[in-house]
Amino acid sequence: RARPTVLPNAQGERSVLSNTSPLILQLDISGLVGSESLHSNQIWTQLFESQGGSIEKGRVKALLLRINSPGGSAIDSFNIYKAIKTYKAMFNVPVYAYVDGMCASGGMYIACAADKIFASDASIIGSVGVIINFVNFSQLMTNLGLKADTITEGKNKDLMNPMRPWKPDEEAPIKDMTRFFYEQFVDVVVSNRPDMNKETLIDTYGANIYPAPLAKQYHFIDE
Repeated sequence: RARPTVLPNAQGERSVLSNTSPLILQLDISGLVGSESLHSNQIWTQLFESQGGSIEKGRVKALLLRINSPGGSAIDSFNIYKAIKTYKAMFNVPVYAYVDGMCASGGMYIACAADKIFASDASIIGSVGVIINFVNFSQLMTNLGLKADTITEGKNKDLMNPMRPWKPDEEAPIKDMTRFFYEQFVDVVVSNRPDMNKETLIDTYGANIYPAPLAKQYHFIDE
């Protein structure tokens, strides 16, 4: 169960609120997306505990996403984005994002759920791309005189097995999956950032990250 904390206002003052006062709900999107501290299940809980759970339904009038994340899991990034968009539609509240450091890859994905994205002057934003890393140490095993046997059922169950040489074009299904997540990411960005041109995003900006002034110029953020 989520435990809300009353945060200081712009003057650094923290006061006890009445049980009926309107609230802005701040979600901390900090760290690696998909990690224990930033998981989609955790965000879903925080969101919906704020409407009739830990907080009386109807008190939350807006969401603030405070973002400092290098990204992470594509699936969790999508799920958090979807949770925020669903909450926004269900309870008719505006969503604003403030980047305080880094908003890259999955962080950018989540930020696209916001109506407006703001950033500090020292923040960096972008990295619209997908990466999956694999390591193959079969040659090292050969050099050491080691041999691994793998028992599987199901075609391609040992796809990209790091303990044997990879077969020609074995990575094709992984490339297809990477392309799927990338195209989904691009569509989310251009559909939520109306001044962003899809072809420019793909062919020019790519997975680069930009300091806040350039990120504003390139329409990744608003202010």
